[in-house]
Amino acid sequence: MLPLRNKHSPQVLRCDAAMRSQGRGRLPSIHGMQTRRSQQGESPPSWQMIGASKSANYNQQMQKQMGWSDPYQYYPDRGLYYHEVAPNLFCGSQPQSPDDIQRLRQNVGIGTVVNLQQDKDFAYWNVDHGAHQHRASEIGLNIIRCPAQDFDPDSLRAIIPSAVRSVQQALGRGEKVYVHCTAGLGRAPGVCIAHIFWFQEKTLDEAYNHLTSIRPCGPKRESIRGATFDVLRGGTGENLIHLPPNAFDNVSRDERAEIQRRILA
Repeated sequence: MLPLRNKHSPQVLRCDAAMRSQGRGRLPSIHGMQTRRSQQGESPPSWQMIGASKSANYNQQMQKQMGWSDPYQYYPDRGLYYHEVAPNLFCGSQPQSPDDIQRLRQNVGIGTVVNLQQDKDFAYWNVDHGAHQHRASEIGLNIIRCPAQDFDPDSLRAIIPSAVRSVQQALGRGEKVYVHCTAGLGRAPGVCIAHIFWFQEKTLDEAYNHLTSIRPCGPKRESIRGATFDVLRGGTGENLIHLPPNAFDNVSRDERAEIQRRILA
């Protein structure tokens, strides 16, 4: 059973417990999709202390762990980089400062942020998450944490159901949702693809191709397939090697309804 969120109890918890309070905002979309990057000079002062070497090391590790022959790159000095991958659903890179949190609220109208980073990610990038939470509480933005290990497909698989639940609950309240990890290239798009797969009439391949055609990235497809198995069969990370390679690439109408029921139960 996924943890329940009481919308009347504004607590800072992991997954499905939002920071106070609930936000609202509207921003006209362009052809239903948006792509934004912070203006030059908007990157936080902490970047100056991080140095380009950390970015280079991170990109090298990302290429190795994700198995990308033509690796996608993360450039934190360029600020927020995100796309609207479905109506009111945004996928992007990490906010690095309280000002980034404010930009998401004021410039984009984000009401809920689903943060997939672990504490060690904050430490590596010198991100003061407590300051982010404080700013969010001041401006009426929810922050929900669903931590997953970077570059770990099994860890991503484990948190996808709870993260998708947080996304769907916020969308159901009429909010715009921003899902992010560090670079917005693995964990965050994985969660967004799972949401599109489970809550729209799309196969896994269609959902995957839809998102990656908007936001170039390479999330682990098997994490989403595994999470689909877990929700439908009550699994907890079981190896799917005994199943056909296309198992859980698609679901019937009844299975999709059952996924939605279990996610929101």
